Amino acid sequence: MDGADIDDDDVIKVHRGKDILLSESTGWRNRELQLCISVATSKVLAEDVAENFFVQFDPVVKASDDFPDVVSVEESSADEPIYGGANGRACLVTFRYSVTYQVKG
Repeated sequence: MDGADIDDDDVIKVHRGKDILLSESTGWRNRELQLCISVATSKVLAEDVAENFFVQFDPVVKASDDFPDVVSVEESSADEPIYGGANGRACLVTFRYSVTYQVKG
């Protein structure tokens, strides 16, 4: 995680994954972007901490389908937790969303 230190309590990073062309019609392209939100924590019960963050930011991410070019926002998956550092206590979980949107062109 960029800028994260093992002494940090919690780190959240939003990053993009694949962006693929779904279809094309006259003047429009439909695309799908994978939006990734990673939570890193070294607190006790790290998976529960990550899940609590997810519960808080899930409605915010899904509200982004209110933007005019966004067709839909759907939760697609969550990676298995990865442990390491801090005597095996540090945990990284990435939640993934599929954002379908339209662009002119």
